[in-house]
Amino acid sequence: MGLALLLLLVLAAGQSPRSDFDRTLSLTVKPYRFGLAGWEARTIVGWLGERIWKPNGRIEGDTEAVLRYVELGNRIKAITAGTGREVAAHPELETLQRERSARAYVVEVTLERQIRDALSDEGIYHPWDARLGIKAGFPPVNFELQRPPHLLVVSRRDRIETLKTVLLKSDLDVPSMVGIEVGVDSPNISSLVVNLGGFGAFPSIVSGDSGLHYVVETAVHEWVHQYLAFRPLGFRYLLQVSGIRHDPDIVAINETVANIVGKEIGATVMQRYYSEYGFTGYSSAVPGAFDFDREMRDIRKTVDEYLSSGDIDEAEKFMREKRDYLAIQGYHIRKLNQAYFAFNGQYADVSAFISPIGTELNELRARSTSLAEFLTVASSITGRDDLRTLVASDNCEVTSNNSQVASNNNPEVTTDTFK
Repeated sequence: MGLALLLLLVLAAGQSPRSDFDRTLSLTVKPYRFGLAGWEARTIVGWLGERIWKPNGRIEGDTEAVLRYVELGNRIKAITAGTGREVAAHPELETLQRERSARAYVVEVTLERQIRDALSDEGIYHPWDARLGIKAGFPPVNFELQRPPHLLVVSRRDRIETLKTVLLKSDLDVPSMVGIEVGVDSPNISSLVVNLGGFGAFPSIVSGDSGLHYVVETAVHEWVHQYLAFRPLGFRYLLQVSGIRHDPDIVAINETVANIVGKEIGATVMQRYYSEYGFTGYSSAVPGAFDFDREMRDIRKTVDEYLSSGDIDEAEKFMREKRDYLAIQGYHIRKLNQAYFAFNGQYADVSAFISPIGTELNELRARSTSLAEFLTVASSITGRDDLRTLVASDNCEVTSNNSQVASNNNPEVTTDTFK
């Protein structure tokens, strides 16, 4: 997917005249751009070496290695939570980091196998399964545990809408992020440098610094993007992110489908392989505790009202005040602005940023007889009208000749919080 996306980006760049803003943006981000082509070349060569050329590269998996990797990560986190001087002087930190890095390959192979088995058990194999009927997985489940690139999100100021995104290096510090944003922001533009949890190149990049459930779910999420790239939904998503075709709804549909599948397969892997070790998934909200999702929904609603009335300054003042309020509640957001909501709004099933697209896709999943059927149907969507038609349909079927939707029942629609 990463190579296909790169090709589309190059083609788009060659076909579109560059505006003054494009030139300013290009100059601002030039020292910080993530070199996707170089990363792909280096990583694929390394992947071939580990999995083909090395005699010990063929590893079936080791759950104990995964548990040790998580333990090491928790110890490193506890150390790095201290002051800069304390962290630098800690006698164990370098040893722990070195051991964790050395275990990453075995952990990757183990989780890849577990995810692959969970997908197979759901009857999810490859994008053309309905026609070919070959029970072989494709694209391969393949990811690297390392820090993903950052993403610069550029939104309008007068309404929440993503205009551009740019991949940036993974090792940016906060002053560099702020400098980039200052260079990009203008009277019409709001920007934000986002820390990504995963990136769907090939292999995918998944951050190993979060919890195990997050790692598994994100790895599945990114694999779904690769799967969808060979289907109508994913192809239109590539046209959107390359700038060839403007359709923000197709991004929300693509990301939400990946979310839904990622959550279900992630939950299966955790329950099957790690529940006996005390990994039970994400913790449930405590009754009476601060409701972050509800607060964010309310903030987004108020911001939209300000912007629709043309009160941009009031909207931004309100977001700054709410950012400080959220910090008091223990939720630290570096910058809360239009670009923040534009990025997070892509995930339409997220309860903090719920949209009709999320409700419709959850309805489609609830009416599907299996996750495989849902993925087959959803991957055939070419736009918002397709999704509306599928949800409005009372009696559709998935067949080998057309990818239409499923059954007659209407269970309650639910939404979940994204990773």
